[in-house]
Amino acid sequence: MSESEYSALLSNLSPRHKSNDQVEISISSFTKAKDKHIVYKITGKDPTGSFETHRRYNDFLLVRSMLASQWPGCYIPKLPPKKRIGNLTEEFIDKRMRLLGNFLQKTSGILHLYQTQSFQMFIRNPGTYDTLVKTLKPLTNMDMYLNFKENFPIEGNFDYSDETSIYVSQMIHYLKNSLEKIKKLKSLAKKNINNFHNMKFFLCKLMAGIKELSPVFKGSAEVTFNVKRKRYQMFQVLLDWTRSEILDIEAMIEGIHRMQEITESFKIKEDQSLKNLLEDNIESNQIKFQIVTMVQHRLVLYEIPRFREQKAIKWQNVLKSFIHTSELEMKNVEDIVLEIDKNFNS
Repeated sequence: MSESEYSALLSNLSPRHKSNDQVEISISSFTKAKDKHIVYKITGKDPTGSFETHRRYNDFLLVRSMLASQWPGCYIPKLPPKKRIGNLTEEFIDKRMRLLGNFLQKTSGILHLYQTQSFQMFIRNPGTYDTLVKTLKPLTNMDMYLNFKENFPIEGNFDYSDETSIYVSQMIHYLKNSLEKIKKLKSLAKKNINNFHNMKFFLCKLMAGIKELSPVFKGSAEVTFNVKRKRYQMFQVLLDWTRSEILDIEAMIEGIHRMQEITESFKIKEDQSLKNLLEDNIESNQIKFQIVTMVQHRLVLYEIPRFREQKAIKWQNVLKSFIHTSELEMKNVEDIVLEIDKNFNS
């Protein structure tokens, strides 16, 4: 993707929007390459048109690394971890494909990430991705400063005070505490999925036993019922949510830690001026300091509050889905029992 092509593409997207609902993107399928790697087919469309490309898991790792280096201290959706053994099973590929799809959708929903040239290359350009990114010119501090200034303009006076620092530290504690509890819920959901499968197995065995035994007590008549009706796996809803949320919370913690690191590296003591503190290139370091300020502003006043709000809404929706699927499955069991009762009383 040339600079002119990239500029033309950006002209069709609104750079001032903080979120992006103009994109449809998903992983539609996968294939197993000759070297046993899995290749995922990415398809989608936005105001510039449709796109399609094929990427390996390592390509996903590379594009996320590129985004993290270009937007330091910002929330970057996280990828599922690498797995060397058992990574070719159908169950594992299906799980990874869903989580990679989540990464694409979340990244595409954040306009400054979606517009980044390395990500546009990732979803549009055919060819080997690690070769493509080598054609990108290195990002200078001035480039980064202009990107931040355009996307994260500071409104009013913003000061990363001691109170703000305490608030951020409390947020990290809150996130880590939430992460620990969600991991416990993930473990419980897994166990209940196994229990659910066992229940289905033994229910079918029980139905078969009743069917086999019924002629003995009911003459030649035979109990008939349908045990092949659709099942509703309510615990899978919780498991899928926990997997996604664990990655999301880890990504936010990572972003906050990165912001704290760059804040600390440019922290200015009250009794020192910026000019006296910075050593070599005053102009370059002033630019870096402005970047730090914009990162702080973005994270504290927008990303953290937005993250908490979105998680609350998502949790409510997950609970509603869990309750709904639970009701459907309980109705399923009830219908089977009523069917048996109907047979015996007919």
